[in-house]
Amino acid sequence: MLNPVIEPTEAAGCVLSLHSRWRELGYESGILTEPILPFLNPSYFLKFILFLTYASKSQLGVDPTVTRFIYECEGSVNNIRYRFVVGGRTYETVGPPISEQRAYFIVSRSTRVWRVRRVELDGSLSKEEYVLKDVWLLDDTPLEHEIQNRVRERLGDDVWLLAKRYFLTITAEEVVRVDGEDDVTPLPARRHFRTRDNQTPLPRSPVNKVTVKLYRRKHVRVVFKEVCASVYELVDGGSLGRCLTDTVQGLKYLHQAGFVHRDISAGNCLYYEGRGIVADLEYCREYRSSSVHPKTGTPDFMATEYQLGKWFFTPLKSSKIPRSDDILYTRHLWFSVHYFHDLESVFWIYLWFIHFMVPSAHELNLDTLQWSRDRYFHHPISGSQYRSSLIMNEDGPDELEQDLSSIYTHQSHTPLLKPISLCKEISSAYKQLQRTEPEKLKGPDNVDFWRFKKESFAPGLYQTLTDSFQSLSGAYPELPMERVRLGEGQSAENSCDSRTGSSSR
Repeated sequence: MLNPVIEPTEAAGCVLSLHSRWRELGYESGILTEPILPFLNPSYFLKFILFLTYASKSQLGVDPTVTRFIYECEGSVNNIRYRFVVGGRTYETVGPPISEQRAYFIVSRSTRVWRVRRVELDGSLSKEEYVLKDVWLLDDTPLEHEIQNRVRERLGDDVWLLAKRYFLTITAEEVVRVDGEDDVTPLPARRHFRTRDNQTPLPRSPVNKVTVKLYRRKHVRVVFKEVCASVYELVDGGSLGRCLTDTVQGLKYLHQAGFVHRDISAGNCLYYEGRGIVADLEYCREYRSSSVHPKTGTPDFMATEYQLGKWFFTPLKSSKIPRSDDILYTRHLWFSVHYFHDLESVFWIYLWFIHFMVPSAHELNLDTLQWSRDRYFHHPISGSQYRSSLIMNEDGPDELEQDLSSIYTHQSHTPLLKPISLCKEISSAYKQLQRTEPEKLKGPDNVDFWRFKKESFAPGLYQTLTDSFQSLSGAYPELPMERVRLGEGQSAENSCDSRTGSSSR
């Protein structure tokens, strides 16, 4: 919601400006409306006051589709629960939200995730527990069950029987309706805003005028059958290996159907009864589509090329690619997130795990661990030179392994560091891919765009990652790990969604 701020001025006595400010990944961004002078333009001020006076609860942001209950517990402690209706069935929350931190950021999907039980016809609660996700998606974003149906259609029923174990089972999903209409945010009447470069604090006065593309958001609720743990909650190396092994397999099926996930992170790689599950499919997009969406993802896990929006390895000259004197311009011209970027995100999940979850049975060099964390994590959506160099430079992986070897000094830790070499395989796959001829396609209004051919994505990278993570799970059936919090850095688990923006479950 836009918060009114009264500011003194020399001329009019006060200026009413509506500020929209948000903190996102370590820097400030913001939008300001045109100033409103109450004494020169009193109608605007009066309309605002009248709106606050006569608006309905739903217009003020109160959700009428949620019912709150307060249960008296032992010791006179009030236990607050909520009831939601999804797909014609009522569900009641169990305990506090599983996840809700991003719901408090202005620029985010406002995601809340609850453990729930179904309310039966006699008022009792089901023994089975489910997971309910309440989220605000971009209005042109398909629902998760729609993505699953498209994947099933393209893979065929026989292949889908094998693939569906790597995805969540959707019990119900719908767009929330308020006062008989879909709950969708309105667009402002004007599209021109005064803005400030996002690297500097937002000033009290406007700076320059630009046109900003805005997106409506729709309110969606979905209920899943599986109650899973995310990678953030895993506490042993063996479970991590099994989870990431199945994540790669799930992505392989997703890519086979022509979809790029774009938001693989530790929050949506889930672990359920000994197997990994890929979640949050609503931000998938077809690779061969020309549609343009805001950059999405959790910075700690985003592919480095995607963060910078350019290819790292210059493609060969091709008559099919528009040419200019500057090859960098050519890269930006037809850059698009692709299948291998999803696989790089899986590698970053592994790297995050060994930086933030350490073996509990051995002493480690925590100062060096903090130094390594700061190099590769806690960065904004644009990434960092250290993350990029790990993929671009041949010596980067060796230097990282050497640094971590000084931290993980016990001989039993050696298998834990072997997957570091995967970034060499990812880099090699990028080089090979970017030497191939892209394919020119036709978009809406007969506009040309370019994508790499499906056969250019060598299947060997999937198998390489699978073998590496299987070896990790085999070496550590149960390697107890514990979370170590160091310094003041902001971890991916606690960072703001970058889908504008955002980023993750």
